[in-house]
Amino acid sequence: MGIVIVIVLAALIAVLITIKRGKDSTNLAPRAGVSTTTQYDPSVILAFANSLYARAAWIILLYAVVGLTVGSAIGIAITSTTPDSGILPVVVCSLIIGLPAVELGRQKAFALRLQAQIALCQVQIEANTRNLSSTR
Repeated sequence: MGIVIVIVLAALIAVLITIKRGKDSTNLAPRAGVSTTTQYDPSVILAFANSLYARAAWIILLYAVVGLTVGSAIGIAITSTTPDSGILPVVVCSLIIGLPAVELGRQKAFALRLQAQIALCQVQIEANTRNLSSTR
């Protein structure tokens, strides 16, 4: 039972690290003496899109690990109450919880990639609009 606790804690730490990485730690409040005029900078949007793609690359694995860990913990709890059941409850619970978790991870990864594509599209629209206005 101790190994289950270690696995669950490791999965929770991985989730917390991922959530912390997703948050922007910059303070957006204007500072005294600093101009509040903001200039357009496409590199900010490109960096944002790149970070979304990086998150999308790991999110499926993260959801799978958490789902399989939770499923295994439930299966081990069932096995501990019925000692003659063998390993089957662990495998079944892992699959019952793990497979939907993987699908949720795929959906989240798709949403992140779509959000990145929308941001990249906006950069391209701005570049095309700027090119049109400079030729007039």
